[in-house]
Amino acid sequence: MAVLASDVMTEAAALLNDQGMTNFNTTNMLPFIKKANDELQLDLALIGISVIKEIYALTTIPQLADPVGTLSMVFPNPPTDMIVPVALEERKLGDTGVFTPMRQKDWEPNVSAVQTLRFWAWREMEIKLRGAIQDNEVRLKYIKVLTPIVGASTPLVDALTKTTLAARTAALAAAFWGEDFERATALKDDADEWKEKYIALCVNQKQSVVARRKPFRAHR
Repeated sequence: MAVLASDVMTEAAALLNDQGMTNFNTTNMLPFIKKANDELQLDLALIGISVIKEIYALTTIPQLADPVGTLSMVFPNPPTDMIVPVALEERKLGDTGVFTPMRQKDWEPNVSAVQTLRFWAWREMEIKLRGAIQDNEVRLKYIKVLTPIVGASTPLVDALTKTTLAARTAALAAAFWGEDFERATALKDDADEWKEKYIALCVNQKQSVVARRKPFRAHR
């Protein structure tokens, strides 16, 4: 069962000692849960937590019409929820084999176009490519935004973020709506504690994939 923004705001109201949501109702708290969600999104993106990693649909990169005169091209139709690209991999269009990783550069290199794309750069909030002399397809891996909170019925991307979002929402509401800064400070500390636990859980899950050790073989 999905956890909704309304569930977060109900818990936040309880933390504010307003279980009936008389003062801290969903209308009043909606701006604060939006801010709490945006803050969490930035924190997770900065450390690359897997809950907001995504792989985009395969994208065809057509060959350059003028390989000599065209020194750069832009990745077409990037995902609308992308914050920043992480990795690009390529293969010839129509192939079914493995993808070859592309190398990230600070700038598009001034090199001759060949059959493969080889390089990419993240510049001016766009993925820049050198281009190639054949059609290729690219697999894009990227960091995406959390689901924006637009209303009480918005589902959370991960139900485990509910506790930290509730505490942070309550802290913001206490400070900027209720002007109770002492309670706001206590709630912020609570939110930070739960956020640290959530991040630690995600990191532990990431580290749980342990490489298989090679068997020992005595040299003769």
